[in-house]
Amino acid sequence: MSIPYTFATFGKTALLLVLTVFFMACSEDEPISMEEENAREKENPEDEKNGNPRDSIDNGQGSFEFTTFEFRHQLTDSIIPFSYFEPIEAKDTDKKYPLVIALHGAEYFLSAREDFLKGQERTAYMALAWLEKERQSKNPTFVVAPNIHDGMWDRDTESYFGWQKPNSADFVEKLLDSIVDHNKNVDSERVYLVGHSMGGTGSWYLGAKLNTKIAAIVPLSSAFNRSDGSFDFIASNIINDRLRDMPIWAFIHRADANAKQDEDGSRAAFRTMLENGYDVVYTHRKDTIDLNLTRNEIFDQIDAGKKHFYTEYSYPCSSVGDCHFAQEFALREDFLMEWLFQQRRTIH
Repeated sequence: MSIPYTFATFGKTALLLVLTVFFMACSEDEPISMEEENAREKENPEDEKNGNPRDSIDNGQGSFEFTTFEFRHQLTDSIIPFSYFEPIEAKDTDKKYPLVIALHGAEYFLSAREDFLKGQERTAYMALAWLEKERQSKNPTFVVAPNIHDGMWDRDTESYFGWQKPNSADFVEKLLDSIVDHNKNVDSERVYLVGHSMGGTGSWYLGAKLNTKIAAIVPLSSAFNRSDGSFDFIASNIINDRLRDMPIWAFIHRADANAKQDEDGSRAAFRTMLENGYDVVYTHRKDTIDLNLTRNEIFDQIDAGKKHFYTEYSYPCSSVGDCHFAQEFALREDFLMEWLFQQRRTIH
């Protein structure tokens, strides 16, 4: 009997304890039995000595850390690495906690396992922000950061990479299903998609494609590719109401080239929502009009149950490229966190 999906855990310098989740190749996936797992632990006593904790606190920085796992992806027949964080509060309890899926931008495309989420802290913040000690203390959250790894990209047939490609989209869906199905502490009603740049577009795309599994999406500095049809796909899903009940809060800087694309950028996406009767809240700017709602006014809109928000910043930045990191502001906004963790899946 083959094992199509496998998680394995790795430390910085040595192999750590193997995560006790496997999926059997049968009509209905089942976790491995405890008897089999206990036998494996006895065969690998050195793993216990190396220690395991999936959650490790850097006392100097007051931050938490990801652990790298691997997932056997059936569609591509590849083993794909991803980063995973489990809140400490989830240990030894039956309580459920939300899950954030953080989609990276092009900066990490095909990055090696050891380089993923390292060396480019600005773009990595779409994932690292959720691990900050203060945030986890207030809103304990599972976090998964998948990686568009070499095994997921078909070089022969794909001229452009992205989360909207069949292989990467399928990977995210199958990974999400596996984590929810085999972790009793993950709240399947509160799964949130967040993405930066290419990942921002991916959060739009996967939010539409997986709208029965996702509770809210937060696109950050979305970078739509004019040639791959991703904007047309998103616009069509807005028009056909597939995103009407999906809570969305998008952030971008007004000087970001992707904000100014009148036909297939962030502004255009929300203009399409307005044209189709969506109740959109513009917090800072609408087209060329500055609104700059106060913090209290934004909270009033949240309290009123509004689902669709668009925030276009105008803080100073030195270049168009420098303006492409709205996440550094957005993921520190208390009103975003207040809104996000209220959202529950409404489509089943």
